[in-house]
Amino acid sequence: MAIPAAAPPADDVIRYTNTGLNLRSDPAATSAKVATLVKDTRVRIQFCSSGWCKVGTAQGVGYVSQKYLRR
Repeated sequence: MAIPAAAPPADDVIRYTNTGLNLRSDPAATSAKVATLVKDTRVRIQFCSSGWCKVGTAQGVGYVSQKYLRR
């Protein structure tokens, strides 16, 4: 069964960025930038809450906006 687009992804799943975006230290657009992720960067989601996902990438661990992730 497919997960609806509005539903948060399950923990510990792989997604890809659908645009370039900043990996942040905290779940807020004003928090410090950890790295800049290019489009199609592979990320492993640890968890999502309130529109932000904590992810692990080759560039480090941090938070990205959930709306910029795709399968």
